[in-house]
Amino acid sequence: MSTQSQTKTPVRSIPLLHLLQTRLILFFLAISIIPLVFVSWWTFTRSQNALSAQINDRLVAVRNLKAERLEAFLTSLETSLNVDANSPVIVDALQHFSSAEDFYSIRLAYLWDSTLLDAGQGTIYDRYHAQYHNIFGSMLNTKGYADMYLVAPDGTIVYNFDKGDDFATNLLSGPYKDTHLAALFRELRTSTDAEEVKITDFVPYGPSHGIPASFIGSPIIANGENIGVLIYQLNLAYLNDILQKEAEVIGMTGEVYLVGTDKLMRSDLRFSEESTILKQEIDNQAVRSALDGKTSTGQITNYNGELVLVAYQPLKFGTQTWALVTQVDAAEAATPANLLSSSILFFSGVVALLVTIIGIIITRRIIKPISELTMAAAAIAEGDINRPVPVTTRDEIGLLAQAFGTMTERLRDLLSGLEQQIADRTRALEQRSAYLESSAEISRAVTSILDTDILIRQVVRLIKDRFNLYYVGLFLVDERNEWAILQAGTGEAGQKMLASNHRLKIGEGMIGWSIANAEARIALDVGEDAVRFENPYLPETRSEGALPLRSRGRVLGALTVQSAEESAFDQDILTTLQTMADQVAVALDNAELFAKSEAALEAERKAYGALSQEAWKEIVRGQTISGYISNAPGMAYPIQDQQTLPSLHTIDQTIQDEGLSAVIPIKSHGRILGGIKLGKLEGSKEWTQDQLALIQTVSEQMSVALESARLYQETQRRATRERVIAQVSTHIRETLDIQTILETTVDELYERLGLETAAIHLATEIVQSEEE
Repeated sequence: MSTQSQTKTPVRSIPLLHLLQTRLILFFLAISIIPLVFVSWWTFTRSQNALSAQINDRLVAVRNLKAERLEAFLTSLETSLNVDANSPVIVDALQHFSSAEDFYSIRLAYLWDSTLLDAGQGTIYDRYHAQYHNIFGSMLNTKGYADMYLVAPDGTIVYNFDKGDDFATNLLSGPYKDTHLAALFRELRTSTDAEEVKITDFVPYGPSHGIPASFIGSPIIANGENIGVLIYQLNLAYLNDILQKEAEVIGMTGEVYLVGTDKLMRSDLRFSEESTILKQEIDNQAVRSALDGKTSTGQITNYNGELVLVAYQPLKFGTQTWALVTQVDAAEAATPANLLSSSILFFSGVVALLVTIIGIIITRRIIKPISELTMAAAAIAEGDINRPVPVTTRDEIGLLAQAFGTMTERLRDLLSGLEQQIADRTRALEQRSAYLESSAEISRAVTSILDTDILIRQVVRLIKDRFNLYYVGLFLVDERNEWAILQAGTGEAGQKMLASNHRLKIGEGMIGWSIANAEARIALDVGEDAVRFENPYLPETRSEGALPLRSRGRVLGALTVQSAEESAFDQDILTTLQTMADQVAVALDNAELFAKSEAALEAERKAYGALSQEAWKEIVRGQTISGYISNAPGMAYPIQDQQTLPSLHTIDQTIQDEGLSAVIPIKSHGRILGGIKLGKLEGSKEWTQDQLALIQTVSEQMSVALESARLYQETQRRATRERVIAQVSTHIRETLDIQTILETTVDELYERLGLETAAIHLATEIVQSEEE
């Protein structure tokens, strides 16, 4: 091959060529600097413009390509739908399915297993379903639809391939009558135009698990009459594939997406792990202009607040209008220009230095090095990245070959290390996910437990188990804020320390330091931490962390986490554990507040009960009749015998007289007000639990009514007293004469209180003492 290469290489006139180059170099040597600067600037400007134009051209090309493919895809859907809707298979299938009146009775069998070819019930619908189901399945697989529907003129879905919840329902009167699928059917049910096609926008559809769905339909015409509607559900994955495929041609950050008139996306973003269809709102100048019918390019701020270059245009199909946008980050678009600027400066300096110092550039034959470099580049482009790049010259071509070889070596290193990087990142993500799950579980625990002791024990156990730690303990500060006292600890060591009332002075050791400074302290190697307390119960500890329990600006205590491995705590674990520690502190604080609130509420309840009891005592003293008894319908008599019921203090729910008598207490705020005693006729059945429960309910309602009546009477008495005082005061203040005041006062008291006598006199001792 070397011989052939040499025979094909033209022989050059070395002396003449060198002499010309020498003269040219010597000629431009004196003025090399100024032209070099000018040429560099001119080259950079032109190249930058060319690169910008190239980026725009690439955006426009991809936009146009995607628009053509989408239009071709939608047009093919329209054509295919017209062909299918008028095909004998579809016409016959619709007529057969519509004539089978028994299909609704076997609906549950197909809903239970959508893969059934035949429900096995021997019905007419089963026979037709077995005849057409595989045919329609092949049509869906071939044409890339998600589902197909055959809808009778009355709105009944007589067939759909996936057998969703909408199967065998009515689109005019059924549960899905208000869906966009039903709206599409209503538009086509009376049409007799066999070529009419209508499409819906993407809307969440319940039978498709709430996933956005778009439907395209056409009337089925037989003998000039509309006998039903054929509807296909578009395949979102296929549409996304059209948009995302080749998006990397634009650049590493290249995006292609569709936006509806509601400014919500109709496709998934390239770099989003979750679906963005009808979730991500994009309202920028490009989208608004495209929806207004404009086609152009520009630079805007995207949905992430980043500066991007875009190319946009409207995409119309039927009555639907979408905005098609291609974009790439402005930073990425500027990268080639920045690299070009650096390269131009570097090579300009090299050239100027070479021209100034050397003055002569010795060239060698060009064809052979270029040919060898081309073959090597082609082999590498085809996948042979181990192909060596020969460097046979020391001129610009040699530098190019060397740079290309260096780039190839870096590519090999990048590919070899990429798999390891992916594995490392996967492990890191799995670990972070485990941390988040553990944090969520512990958060649920601390928010559902109000008992402080149970909460503390549950927290240390969960943290130890979920983070696979050697030991976890929880300290709380004492009332004087001098000591951190261990409240819970895991394992045998924790039990021993609890038994010995283990405590640490605040400010000393990692726990004391963490509480005093309200900051976490981590010892990746416990032997190197001078502050750490050496615990004889935990000899295997190699790394330790102390996390303060902070809530509402104060430190309640600290959480100690210890591992038998060195450097066991990284930033992710520390952040997760500190977050959990703060949650535990808030939970402890809430538990304390809850306990205080319960105690205050109980005290208030007891105080109110005591007041109510005293009030009832006063009422009972003033009652001449303590109760009533009835032994006939509509007849009630005052109780004369005080022994009819036991003492109020001893009344409890009891069954007496061989199950014929029942005594139910009447209680209010835990105090017994009285009782209900009921007796059955001899020979009757004993009291049942339902009857006792009914009587108990009546007793409770009666206690509420009695308490309400007591409060009402007390309110009335207070109102009467205030009214009397006001009236007496008004009459007294009508005069300034002392005798009149005394006379008016005694008269009002006598009249208002209904007294036998009333007298008022001034004390003569006052006058005598003053005279003395």
